[in-house]
Amino acid sequence: MAARSDRARLPRDISGWISEHPSIDLAVAAAILTAHVTVTRRGHGDLLAWLDSAQRQAVYGAGAGVVAVLGGLAAIALAQYRAATGDRSTAIRRLYGPAVRKNWRGILLVTGLSSLLCLVALATDRANDPLSSRLVFEFAVLAWSLRFLRLIWLFDNMLAVSDLDASDEPRAPAPAFHPRWSERKPETG
Repeated sequence: MAARSDRARLPRDISGWISEHPSIDLAVAAAILTAHVTVTRRGHGDLLAWLDSAQRQAVYGAGAGVVAVLGGLAAIALAQYRAATGDRSTAIRRLYGPAVRKNWRGILLVTGLSSLLCLVALATDRANDPLSSRLVFEFAVLAWSLRFLRLIWLFDNMLAVSDLDASDEPRAPAPAFHPRWSERKPETG
C-alpha cells in the first residue's frame, strides 16, 4: 500500500520541484542545444543550414514576432491570475505567492530575452558565418518553447482553481438583526 501511495505522490513531487525551480528550463534548453550541435557536427539535422542568409533572417524576424505575440498572451494570463477572486485563489496567492511570482517573472523575462536573441541573430547573420547566429536563434526558440510549456501548465492550474472558486455555492447572507437587539432583556420565566 505504501508503494502505491509513493507512486501517486511522485508526479506531484516532480511537478512541485519544477514549479519551484523555473531556471531548469534554461538548463534544459542549453542541454538540448548542446545535443543538437553534437548531431549537426556529424552532418545531420541542421535545418537552417539549408536556407540562405535572407531566408534565415526572415525566420529570425518571424521568430521574434511570434515570441513577442506569445509574450502578450503571457501578460494576459498574468492579468487573469491577478483578477481571480475566491477563497482558493486567495489561499494560493498567500501560500504559494513567491513561487508563482517567480514563475511569472521567469516567463516574462525569457519572453523578452528570446525576442532580443532573435533580433541579435537577425542582425548578426552573415553568409560566411551563419552558425553563431543560428545557435543564438535556436537557444532563444528552445528557451521560449520550454517557458511556453510552463505558461500553459501554470495557466491551466490557475483556471482549474478559478473554476472551482466560481462553482462554489454563494454564501447565505447574514441574518438581519433588529437595530436594538442588544437592548432586549432576556425573558425570565
